[in-house]
Order: sequence, then C-alpha cells, then structure tokens
Amino acid sequence: MKAKIKILIRRIRRSIRKDRNKWIKGAILAVVLIVIAVLLGNCACGKKTVKVPDEASQGVMKISPAPTPTPTEAPRKVSKDAVAASGNVTMVNEYLVQKEQSGAADGEKTD
Repeated sequence: MKAKIKILIRRIRRSIRKDRNKWIKGAILAVVLIVIAVLLGNCACGKKTVKVPDEASQGVMKISPAPTPTPTEAPRKVSKDAVAASGNVTMVNEYLVQKEQSGAADGEKTD
C-alpha cells in the first residue's frame, strides 16, 4: 500500500514539473470554486432574523374595552308617499322628499 502511494506521489511530481501552468490554473480554479461554495452555504444556511411588524405599520385599529355612547340623530319625518316598503326593507325616495321640501319652502315664501 505504501509503495502504491509513493508511486502516485512521484507521478504527480513529474506531472507538476512538466505542466506547471496547467497545475497553477487548476489550483486557482479549485480555490475559486471552494470560496463560492462556502459563500453560497453561508447565504443559504445562515440564520435570518424576522422582524415583528408593529401595529401602526399594519393599520391595526385599537379597540377600546368599553364602548362610549354616542348621540343618535332624530329620524327625519317623511311623508308616506316618499316611502316604499317591501317585506323587511323600507326605502325612501329622495326625489320626492326634496320636491316636498322645496314646495314647502316656496309655499312659505309666498305667504
């Protein structure tokens, strides 16, 4: 076994003496490939820190535990002609409401 290793080493030395430029180029290429492999390994396997986004940047609304009462507006009085009901849905015809309000305003001016 030792003899085979010694023969292999002698052949490599002879080859190095004959084609020195070829061996230098091969060594440089090997070093460059090792450096690239190490850099890729560090980039791919490195720990990445995850930033926890804050509530303000996500637009999260703050909810108060106790709701505060707000005043409600008084419902407006509309004539029955402007209201249409169908089942549980009630709709108001705004055109008729505005027409009645403008007619009432005109009537007040003439009196």
